[in-house]
Formats: sequence, C-alpha cells, structure tokens
Amino acid sequence: RWRPIALDTAAQGKLKRWRHTAVAVGLDRVFVFGGKTHGGGHGGCVSVCEEDLSVQAQPGSWPSDENGDQNIPANVEVLHYKSPTAPSRRYSHISVCVPGTNTIAVHGGVSQTGEILGDIWLLDWVSLQWTEVALSIPVQSELRCYSHDALFLSATHLALWGGNSPKISNKLQVVNLQTLAVSRAELKLEGAPPHALTRHTVCMLVDDVAFCLGGGLQCFSFGVHVNAPACVPLARVRAFLKEDMPPLNCLNNDVCTDALKSHLAEPRKATAPRLPTGNLPTHSWNPPPQMDPIQRHSRPTPEQFRAIVESRTPAILTDMEVSDLPALWRAPFLAACLPDHPISVRECASPLLDFTEKNFTFKKTTFSKLLTRLFPKEMVGSGESDPADSQPHFLYYRSIGENARKDQARIDVSFPKLAESFPLPACARDVITPKFFSSVLRISSRHTRLWTHYDVMHNILCQIRGCKRVVLWAPSEAGKMYLCGSSSRVVDIDAPSHPEFPLFSSARRVECTLNEGEVLFLPDYNVTSVTASVAVNVFWRDLPDVQYQVQDLYGNKDPVPADAALRAAAGIVEQLRTL
Repeated sequence: RWRPIALDTAAQGKLKRWRHTAVAVGLDRVFVFGGKTHGGGHGGCVSVCEEDLSVQAQPGSWPSDENGDQNIPANVEVLHYKSPTAPSRRYSHISVCVPGTNTIAVHGGVSQTGEILGDIWLLDWVSLQWTEVALSIPVQSELRCYSHDALFLSATHLALWGGNSPKISNKLQVVNLQTLAVSRAELKLEGAPPHALTRHTVCMLVDDVAFCLGGGLQCFSFGVHVNAPACVPLARVRAFLKEDMPPLNCLNNDVCTDALKSHLAEPRKATAPRLPTGNLPTHSWNPPPQMDPIQRHSRPTPEQFRAIVESRTPAILTDMEVSDLPALWRAPFLAACLPDHPISVRECASPLLDFTEKNFTFKKTTFSKLLTRLFPKEMVGSGESDPADSQPHFLYYRSIGENARKDQARIDVSFPKLAESFPLPACARDVITPKFFSSVLRISSRHTRLWTHYDVMHNILCQIRGCKRVVLWAPSEAGKMYLCGSSSRVVDIDAPSHPEFPLFSSARRVECTLNEGEVLFLPDYNVTSVTASVAVNVFWRDLPDVQYQVQDLYGNKDPVPADAALRAAAGIVEQLRTL
C-alpha cells in the first residue's frame, strides 16, 4: 500500500529532479544523489543538481495498519560531507549499497559539462566520508558509461550492467574493489535479439538470481523498444570471475519462479488489427471543414520561392529538377547506390502508424531486401528475399545520422552515391543552403500512413517514387489535434467520429496529392503514403540558431522561447492549483 509523504514546499522544491539515484540507508532514511533539475532563471534552464539530500521519516511517524493512509511527515536535509573531496556533480549514474556495510558506491554517469564518467566513489553514510577508488586512467576510461544499473556480487565485487558509453553496451562488467581487476561478459537473451541494455533496473531475487527489468530505446526515428524481463543466475557469473567471460545467457527458466516463467513465455499481443496489404479503412461520412486548397507553382524563381516561404503557406512546386529522378531512381539503381549493411525499419500490422502508442516494432533488414519487398518486379533476379516478406505488414524507413545520438540525417554523408544524383531545387538553394539542417531519405510500402505530427523547421518534401496523399492542419488548429509532444494521439484521421477526441472533427484541414517528381513546401504537416514511396525531406532553420534546442536532431522540439513559455505556463497552473 502506497503511503503519502508529507513535505513542505521548500522540501518538494529540493526533490524536484530526474535522472538521479536514491539508496535506502537504515529503515527510514533515503539518500538522493545528483540528477537534473530546472535551474530557474530565464527559461527555466536545465542544470545538474548541486546538492545531495537525505530524506528521513520523523520518529514515531509510521502509521498503524488501522490508519494506513495517513501522511508520513519527513525531513529533507542537504548532505554536508566531512571529507575534503567528493564526486563531481552528475546524472544518469548508479548508486548501490555494499552488502553488510555502511557504504554506498557511486559510479559513472554524465558530468555537468557533458563528460561521460567512469570513476567509482565509496561513501560511509555514517561518517559522511567519501573515498575514491584508485582506478587507473585506462580502467576509468573503459568503465565510462551512463544509464546503467549495478549490484554487488559480494562485498568486494561490483557488477555494472549495460549502459551507454556512448554507444549502448550489453556488457556485464565486474570490478574487484580490492585488486581493481575488471572482468567482462557479453549478455545475451535466448531466442531474441540482444537487449538494448540501457535505462533498465536490476535487482537481486531469492536463490541468488539477478532480475533485469525494462529499459530499451526511445527516439523519434526508431520509436520504442522495451526489453523483455530476464534473469541471470549469479553463480554462473561468479564462476567466470577468475578468467575471461564467454557470452552468458540471461534467461534461465530453471531459476525463475513459476509466475515469472509464465510471464516471460506469454506472447506479446499486437496493439493494432492485422489488415490485408493494400487495404485502408473506408468510411462514409461528412468531410471535415476545409482550408483553402494548396497552390501549385510551375518552376518558381528564387524570388517567388522566398515569397512562398515568407508567407508560411504550403505550396506544391512542379517542373523542378527532381522531375527527372523517378525514371532514374528505379529499384536496381537505388540498390547499387545504397550501402547493403543492416538497417532498421518500422514494421506494423496496421497501415496506420501510431507514434504515441508505438504500435510498430523494428525489423532488421538490408536495403536490397527492402527494395525487393517494395518493388518486386523491378528487382527480379536480385536473389534477395526475406522469410517475413509474405506477411501482410507495412514498412517505413527513415534515415538517421551516422551517430544516431548526435548527428542529424544527411544523405550526402550516409549515401554519397545517391546524393550525387539528387539536385536541390535551384529556386530554393539561396534560402536553404545557409541555414541547412538535415536531409532525410524516406522509403515506405503501399498505403503506409505516418502519424500526424508537426516539425518546427521549414522543409521541402521531394517525392521521387510513388505519390502521397498529404493532409495538413494550420498551427491555429493545434488545440483540436490532441497533441502528445509533437505527435497527435488521433490515429485514424478519416474515422467518422472520435469519441475520445471530440474536437478533432472540427479542425480545418487541407489535402492534396503529391505526384512523382513534385516538391511540397511544408511548414507543418501530416503525410500519408498511398503507393510504394521514395522521398527526400530537406529541412532548414528560418530562425536564429540560438532559438533552437541544441539536442534537437529531428527538428521536432519546440523553439527555446516557446518551450520556456510552455514551462512557465505549466508552473503558473501548478501555483493556481495550490489555492
């Protein structure tokens, strides 16, 4: 049973943080280390927490079973350490108690300057004295990671599970705090692809078994991958501590409880109905209110294109340089220009991709197999096939940067051979080139409908193969779009009614069909592919660079002033709720 903790306003303010750690010390006390918080000031900037905290229930405050819902008063105090040195401020680190001692270990994370850390510190939580483990610089470098978890195999062996370093690691690293030796093992899950072992939790179960729960990936391009639960018998880990560790199987049903076996064996249920390839839902209903139709412009001049951009009005550009590409970008040509290394594509049983509920999974394939799937007649004799190709699934590929966590997508970097044949429209070069942000290759199967969303940067959508049905709403309609972040929660925009979203049907929209070789200028949009499609998006910034968030790789985060205004508004609402 959950019991509320009674805290005053000042204590609540100190505890407002995320990407921190907390460790129980004794029966009624918790130490809170690091994390991020809103630092106040202009725009409520995010900063790394400067203070570690102790949260302790007041003596005699635990409620009885007869009065179990009463508040538990607690005190929040800043930890003032007695040692001359202490760990640097950090977030996304780990902290864990050393079994049978008054010691807490802290490892890794990210510093306030963005450096990935690999140091280990030990805190005596009685005397509040810190001691740094004397790791050599090379060992610290090898142990650098964040968004991981840890537990002790013994009082001297600290096991670090996964994390980012900066790439995601599925390694188990065991540090002997006496000899400072480090042993490593690669964690694998039976019958499934390797885990994305990051942002997970690890805890000790009975019978000397570690239980790893959750974690995975979430990003605009790849969506969400959540790990299945897994168990690791720690006796098998200890058996390899004195020698090189071979790959370990995380899942061992011999040591799982019956309930856990049942949970792990239960198949994941689809979140969307399976529809035959080529069929879209059809409805008979009154169309929603329309905006003015999108204007077409044949080979506009640079001055005309600049005027279109300044009007912030969608426009279709025809007779452009890309008009010759549909005949050139046939599947064999694309296969020859695109590297044949593994890629990840969204795969969905429904043609209606839903970003808020993540009704899709990610499938590993190659460009050759993807093109054979989408353009089988053009790829006759390629010899490429996939056993899953016969399944009525819908596929969507979006290119990302070379470093998916740091770089914007650029076809000239990722696909230089293909980029040589792609001409940026001459009328747009003077506008786009000085403020260029990214260029994205999009490939999708027939009838695949992308979720309704908005971007904060201008872009042009160059339709090379196939055609698209495009549906757009003006920013003034945002209040009727039921947005979650930059994506709408409304999945089927053509449904005759939306009981969950009653305002959506009154949102004014405009539609058009974008044909092969045409270019669409988009301030904000929803796109639906209605045939096997290949397109290139080119994004550029129209505001000063300082107005955009630094870590926005996909052009979908609100500009800094807008984000600050939304946060301020949320704060005002919270204040009003206290009245």
